[in-house]
Amino acid sequence: MSNWWKTWLESAQRVISEREQQLNAMNVFPVPDADTGTNLRLTLQAAGSGHTAVESARAALLDARGNSGTLWSIWWSAVAGELTQDRDELPTQQALVEAFLAGASAMREALTEPVEGTMLSVADRLAEGTVTDMSSAVTAARQAVALTSSQLKELAGTQRVDSGALGFLYVFSVLAELYTGDSVTEEIDKDHLSSGEMPQTASSGRDSSAALEVMVSVQADATSMAIARSQLAQMGDSLSVALADSSADPLLWAVHLHTDDPGAVRQALEDTGTLSNWRTTAL
Repeated sequence: MSNWWKTWLESAQRVISEREQQLNAMNVFPVPDADTGTNLRLTLQAAGSGHTAVESARAALLDARGNSGTLWSIWWSAVAGELTQDRDELPTQQALVEAFLAGASAMREALTEPVEGTMLSVADRLAEGTVTDMSSAVTAARQAVALTSSQLKELAGTQRVDSGALGFLYVFSVLAELYTGDSVTEEIDKDHLSSGEMPQTASSGRDSSAALEVMVSVQADATSMAIARSQLAQMGDSLSVALADSSADPLLWAVHLHTDDPGAVRQALEDTGTLSNWRTTAL
């Protein structure tokens, strides 16, 4: 199958779009801003603008929306980068499964404060040795999502799962369908979207004064970016820093942060390198 990633992303965007409002309503982490489904849909849309799998991943990372979109794009960027065969042709199951380790590692390394019971936990589960093909991968991902209700303290007593992890599962299950021929989206719906009416807002239970979400691309060398990362960690939370283009000179990075002082964040990054695609969204 040529351009398999386009087929996957187009189908995944449709699946997320159909469940966008429900995913938004389930959103409590890292802040209950009711945008998980929307952010995933918009990030998938951005990914569709690339002409190759690697370009798709880069486009997603540089135009990612929100925490969920950022984390998924980090995973996809790392996975796409591991596929050494003709990336327009459908990879073998073995090649794809082996690439999941890179995806999980990249996601964890990008986060300053990794939190279990989120999309990260699903990526970690996919990288385990028990996952040998796409069928076992879907099973593992579904199990990991189910566990988030007990892992993430914000979900205690709600009988709900993390919305970002669930969104990741939907996107991943569409990818798996290219190999297995079996759609499990309706089964996932029954597991997690049929438990009655969900509240439109909820408290995350976390203390945060952050008022804005900042997303920006930065061109800087690795040493300068490492210094900036330590500075940014003092300016807010939900910080992720991911390498978006290792061939760029200087290197191109994608930064995501929740902060109450975007001016200080911008100044720190301008002192670090060249900024582009600066975006802020109220939380």
